[in-house]
Amino acid sequence: MNILHIDSSPMFETSNSRKLSAMVVALLQERYPGCNILHKDLARDPPPHLTQDVYLAYRRPEAELTPQQRRERAVTDAHIEQFLASDIVVIGAPLYNLSLPTQLKAWIDRISQPGRTFRYAERGIVGLVSNVRVIVASSRGGLYSLSEEGRARDFQERYLLAALKTLGIAHIDIVRVEGVNMSADRRAEAYAKAQAAADDIVSSILASRPQWQRAALV
Repeated sequence: MNILHIDSSPMFETSNSRKLSAMVVALLQERYPGCNILHKDLARDPPPHLTQDVYLAYRRPEAELTPQQRRERAVTDAHIEQFLASDIVVIGAPLYNLSLPTQLKAWIDRISQPGRTFRYAERGIVGLVSNVRVIVASSRGGLYSLSEEGRARDFQERYLLAALKTLGIAHIDIVRVEGVNMSADRRAEAYAKAQAAADDIVSSILASRPQWQRAALV
């Protein structure tokens, strides 16, 4: 089993999303000791943001690409290949100013390319990624999931779900800690709930793909 572990928070020592994503990956590693893990730290090595050359690199015939467009396509292809080679992608995603860190958005822009991860059809966009499962390790300092007002201001989890489903990904789980900046009690409660949720998710993966465990035991 191949696991792509993505972190995006620029807070290296105190990040809740990093702590949470590491917890999820550790659980997966414990259950599947033979798994392969690739860690991408988007804060330390951020993908370049979209430019005209990135956009045109997938929308012009290859023979017509400029040298810069070819270089941009090679960078994007590398991100896409890592993504498509993964069985499970764990995404550490903090909520910043109601949305995501820009480096995580830049990575999603890189992997969302026509002909590779989606295609245009008569009925709209068709996702091409069917064999990747995603676990989002979501962190919020405040509370957003418990009220209609909070959910309306959530452009973090809702965006991630929409963007990943557009690529065809059907299995997306969220492990969440929220309210962690409000009090020590809320923080402890949030992590206890997240630990239980992560345990359940990893167990469900085992139930749906038992061959991974058999392979790990060989």
